[in-house]
Amino acid sequence: MDAKQNTSKSIEEGHTSSRSSLNASKISNLSLGSSNSNNKEIPKLVYNDSLEIKDYKKEHTPYGARLTWKLPGENTLVVHLKNKRKIRHKKRWSQVMYMYYILKWKLEQEKLEMQKLAENSYILALDGDVDFEPEAVLSLVRRMNKSNLVGAACGRIHPIGSGPMVWYQKFEYAISHWLQKSTEHVTGCVLCSPGCFSLFRGAAILNPNVLETYTTVSKEPNDYIQYDQGEDRWLCTLLLKQGWKVEYCAESDSYTYAPEGFYDFYKQRRRWTPSTMANILDLLLDYKNVTKNENISSLYIIYQALLFVSTLLTPGTIFMIILGAIIVGFESIPPYLALILNLIPVVLFLIMCLYASSERQLQYAAVLSCIYAVVMVIVLIGVIQDAADKRLCSTTTIFFIFVAGVFVTSAILHPKEFFCLLHGVLYFVAIPSMSMLMFLYSIGNLHVVSWGTRETNKENTSTKAKAESMKNEEKGYFCKFGSFMR
Repeated sequence: MDAKQNTSKSIEEGHTSSRSSLNASKISNLSLGSSNSNNKEIPKLVYNDSLEIKDYKKEHTPYGARLTWKLPGENTLVVHLKNKRKIRHKKRWSQVMYMYYILKWKLEQEKLEMQKLAENSYILALDGDVDFEPEAVLSLVRRMNKSNLVGAACGRIHPIGSGPMVWYQKFEYAISHWLQKSTEHVTGCVLCSPGCFSLFRGAAILNPNVLETYTTVSKEPNDYIQYDQGEDRWLCTLLLKQGWKVEYCAESDSYTYAPEGFYDFYKQRRRWTPSTMANILDLLLDYKNVTKNENISSLYIIYQALLFVSTLLTPGTIFMIILGAIIVGFESIPPYLALILNLIPVVLFLIMCLYASSERQLQYAAVLSCIYAVVMVIVLIGVIQDAADKRLCSTTTIFFIFVAGVFVTSAILHPKEFFCLLHGVLYFVAIPSMSMLMFLYSIGNLHVVSWGTRETNKENTSTKAKAESMKNEEKGYFCKFGSFMR
């Protein structure tokens, strides 16, 4: 990006690194044209929708191939093509590939002091579908230039797409950044700098206990959970253990496509939930070493420990909330019967998570989520009725006003994102699904090591019926009555 910075971008099968000036903001409009498999057609690079750059240099490498273009302004764009027969599968090994290229081989070609160059070299990690402005990267660079101890910095991620699942994620992402990321930044360090849009310092990655440890091959079950299911979080864990800071920059905005279907969302979070807990537990168990660094205090470790315990207790808490909702909403149902009515579907889901196929689990979770959404509407009506009868004398009303007040105050402090509050109602009715069923689904599928989302289907899907079935499955539909109901 800057004259002294290295940038790396994942583009599906290829990985791009460049040394180009951010002043040429048109770099964000670069796109790689298609080329056929026998390489008879020259790959075209379209610059600002007007200039095609056809001249390129192709080189064979130990990991596959490398294509290099000379851009206007003497900038260079390098596309790395990974050969899966030479480089291990999974996103982490792709990252290892280009990190070693940029920070080991590329920097060694420079006839300058290695350490000094690494401190002023950065890797911008991106997903292929992320959109951002050059100013967002400059904000991250300015944040990292304030202190040499900052090993990584992340910005504000905005989910884009359409449908109720994206609306839910808009509110979820908003409160996560307003409250959690900001709290971690102020009280200690951010625990996860997302791989979809983050800036990493070359010197931090080059630390022997970071990059070399990051190449550890997963052998034990917990290795697959911590190393491969959330590789960006594990990389940040390694940085924090070596004394580097991970910070949050709220003014750096980026936009990424979020899962639009119920199935895709559950599959994504099936990876995220266990990985998050595994990495937080890793830091908590190593608290004596972690707290030796000036960036993380004992109080911050206690704060994370309380969050970890609350995460474990959340499914049970939600279960009791639903039980209370049934008792309040249906006074004719005795408490013991309400307990049985709530216990049966949850126990059945637990059994399905152990023995049923993933598709059946997701189908049942979708139906149960709809039922629980109705229950949460009853809860909301009950809270409103209780507030009308007892006014501020009800502890439930006071608690509800306090929680809602926190979100409203946060939205007022972030006026550009104020309308994210509109999706808060959807977030509320989805609490049983996302805080209870999701947790149970994640724990019951710890043995699944597939990525879950953005995976290509190798089977031939030429028939119209099969294509329609796949389309419905991607959207989370498994039963429909024409276009009227799904």
